Amino acid sequence: MLLHFVLYLIIYATGSKVLYILTFLLCSCLLQFKEISFAYEVLTNPEKREVYDRHGFQGLKEGASADG
Repeated sequence: MLLHFVLYLIIYATGSKVLYILTFLLCSCLLQFKEISFAYEVLTNPEKREVYDRHGFQGLKEGASADG
């Protein structure tokens, strides 16, 4: 979040639309990377995958167990 704040300050100070576009693309890429990393973590961990298969994403957020 600090990175976003600093980038927006730079954009505001320079008034550059190019920096705005680059910042938007960077933030989008970072969010997609986080989602892909989370999916990989779930799919490669048998316990987390079992929880996801039974309870979905909500089960992972709530910390459901693979047993039930």
